Amino acid sequence: MPENRLIADSRGRGWGGVYVSLAAERPWRARLASLPHDCLVYCLAGKARIERSVEGADARQALLKPRMFSIIPADRASEWSVSGTPDILLVYLHARLKAELLPGMAPADAALTPKVAQFDPLLEQLSLALLACLRRQVAADPAYAGQLARTAVMHLATRHAAVLADEDEGADAPPAAIRRAIDHIHACPAEPLSVERLAQLAGTSVSRLVAGFKAHTGSTPYQYLLRTRIEQAKAWLVSTDRSVADIALDVGFATPSHFAATFRRLAGVAPTVYRDGN
Repeated sequence: MPENRLIADSRGRGWGGVYVSLAAERPWRARLASLPHDCLVYCLAGKARIERSVEGADARQALLKPRMFSIIPADRASEWSVSGTPDILLVYLHARLKAELLPGMAPADAALTPKVAQFDPLLEQLSLALLACLRRQVAADPAYAGQLARTAVMHLATRHAAVLADEDEGADAPPAAIRRAIDHIHACPAEPLSVERLAQLAGTSVSRLVAGFKAHTGSTPYQYLLRTRIEQAKAWLVSTDRSVADIALDVGFATPSHFAATFRRLAGVAPTVYRDGN
């Protein structure tokens, strides 16, 4: 895109099977023709409001933030509107890699689900490793980049293929992902925890985590986290003589006043009243 500034790319580096580019983007809008190669879009820095439409899929809107991915499947034209100034790493995985690694698989079975603004810890590590190769000149880099690309192809085929019904963007997260999120909340209730980080730990997307949480618990992840913190605070108020201020900080509230207001809203009484009554 003429609006964007190319920082670095892998042309001339001998990277068979993968092309990588890093660009500083500016607001742009365009229709992109289909390509025979799957593309990963990784946000390295900055934020952008994204409107995206992929041929044969529902249009999506999302706030793209650092560490988030989008996936542009092969052989699908797309339209994009980007409002923001993110640094974007593009990873194009050559079609021959898929043919080599997934022999005999029908094209429809190997097709990926188009996604926008998702977390995937393994794809993140693979992309950052490719970026490290891009920023240096080491003799082993072409072979290393090729191996990273192969791992990405296999991971995409097993986690983001269109034939995996539970991976649809509009579906709820599977019960196992919800259980991982709940277990983490109970294990670390005081940890500063964004819904994005919780989704990453659970191995799913933010939208699917929120939908699945509501279906399984009747509340959002943040509401569930607050209730868990308040239940821990209740136990300490009754079983210890620690100050309310110390308990507030130890269950994850930034200030005693925020803790007191939340406790009163969820428990119906002030923390001191709850302690005196129990």
